[in-house]
Amino acid sequence: MCIDVPGCAGLRSPTLRVPSRLHVNGVTEDLRITRAFERNKPNNSNKALLGPSRDNLPVAEILDLRGGSSEPESQGDEMRSIVRGLHVLMAVAVGVATALPLSAATIVIKSDATNLGAASSNATIPGDSNTTGLTFTAVGTDNEGSFTAPPTGSPLGTIVVQVPPECGYYCGQNGFVEQTFTLPTGATSIILSGAANVDDQGWAYLNGNLISVLSGGGEITEFGNATFSTSDAAYFNVGGLNTLLIADDNSGGGPSGVAYFADIEYSTGVTPEPDSFLLLGSGLAGLAGTLRRRFMRR
Repeated sequence: MCIDVPGCAGLRSPTLRVPSRLHVNGVTEDLRITRAFERNKPNNSNKALLGPSRDNLPVAEILDLRGGSSEPESQGDEMRSIVRGLHVLMAVAVGVATALPLSAATIVIKSDATNLGAASSNATIPGDSNTTGLTFTAVGTDNEGSFTAPPTGSPLGTIVVQVPPECGYYCGQNGFVEQTFTLPTGATSIILSGAANVDDQGWAYLNGNLISVLSGGGEITEFGNATFSTSDAAYFNVGGLNTLLIADDNSGGGPSGVAYFADIEYSTGVTPEPDSFLLLGSGLAGLAGTLRRRFMRR
């Protein structure tokens, strides 16, 4: 059978010349395919007849694309999948590299009936937080005539407590009042800040470390609303129990009295490990290599 080829009657191998258009990856491209379906090799007259013109291409399967690509659609789909995977990994990398604290929290402690106390002359010594050998018991909660009041800004439920044993107006004690709190594992950026009044003067300690003014003005007094604070990471026991200790030097006699509050603010978050970054980097490098090889083949 001959199709629109002059003189093709003498050919052993008919030639099919089909003008068409190819749709590649969403773009329609002009093409001309001339395919020779041959069962025997063409003779010289066949070659001479075809000649070098564009309308009669040499015997073979020839694809002439103007700016197009002959890659199968399946490879294009695979390429798009790889690119999408790269985008996902890059987004994960950015998220991990810029990981911020997942949450922030605040612990509030104050003078109330849950506090414990112990009488001790050590409380009269500025900077002395030694409680070795002391037995802490429940504090007194009756105001025995002290002029001390909860400091300004105290949370609801803050009361004035007495160093035990509570024995009336004329037997006020020198001693300590304490409250404990637990910091979770992984807590960071910890800040403790608070205020206190004591009868007659005193100091604040965190895990044995002085965190209030020692002397010279600003130390805790009966109604001065003195403040104290620390952000020293070495003072905190992360993942364990912490103790805030208030010393009451009842130098003026009469009833003891301690009133205070403290806020402990901290953050918790996930810190990426070096191995996590290494694995992520390896994955990105491998995917980038795959993309490079794909594009080179094109």
